[in-house]
Amino acid sequence: MPFSNPIAGGNTLIRPMIQSPDYTPGTTGWAIKRDGTAEFNNATFRGEVDVVTESGASVRVYEDASGHPGVDFFSPTGELRGGIVYDPVSDGMFEFGPSSGQYYDTDGIFLENSTETNGMRFNDANGYIYSGVRSTMNDWINLTYQNGWTTRTGFYPLALKLFADGIVRMRGTMVPGSVNTVISNVPSQYRPSNTVQGECVHDNVTAGQVPRVNITPDGNITAFGMAGVGTTFSADLVRWSLV
Repeated sequence: MPFSNPIAGGNTLIRPMIQSPDYTPGTTGWAIKRDGTAEFNNATFRGEVDVVTESGASVRVYEDASGHPGVDFFSPTGELRGGIVYDPVSDGMFEFGPSSGQYYDTDGIFLENSTETNGMRFNDANGYIYSGVRSTMNDWINLTYQNGWTTRTGFYPLALKLFADGIVRMRGTMVPGSVNTVISNVPSQYRPSNTVQGECVHDNVTAGQVPRVNITPDGNITAFGMAGVGTTFSADLVRWSLV
C-alpha cells in the first residue's frame, strides 16, 4: 500500500526536505533539502571530493598514487592555483603555489627541483636563503662511522652542515680506528662533484705528510697521512662547495 503523502514523485523530491527526527538547523541531526542544499553534523567520504563555488572555482580533496592526502585549489577556468600536500621527506604538510615545485613550509618559501631532492629556501624568520635537501637543510647531520672510528669523549661527533652560501662544513674530533682508511660516507645530497681534500689535525703523523681526508664523489671520507692510530683526529677545518 503506497504512502498517502509520498516523499518523492519520480526523480523529484516533493517535500521541502527529508530530515532526521532530531534535526534542528545549525544544531543537531541532518537534512537534505529540495533546493539542493544539505546539512550534516559529520560526514565520511571515501575517494575524491570536489567542492565547486558559484564562480566555478573549486577545491579538491584527494589521495595521490602513494596514498598521501592532498588538497588542490583550482581557478574558475580549471587551472591549478595551489594546494596542500603531504611531504614524506619531512613528514609534514606543505603548501604549494601555482608554479610546480614551489612550497611554503613553516620556515618560508621553498623552490625544489623536479625530483624533490634539492632546492632553495627563503627563511622568513631570519631572512637567510638556504640550499639543499628540504628535510635536513641548515641542520648538522651526524655521520655513521666505519672501520672502528669513534667520537672522542667530550667533542663533537663527525657531522656535516650545509650553509647559506652553499658551503658544506665538516666537524668532528675522533679517535681513529683503522689507519689510513674510510672513516664514513657522505649522504648523496652533500657529495662534491669532484674529489675534495681537506687538512685535518692528528697526533700521530707520517713524517713529511699532512693529515687529511679525501671526500670523493661516491661519498667516501678517507683519512691519510697517519703514522699510527693515535688518540685524536680532528676534521673541523674541512669544507667544500656545492655551487
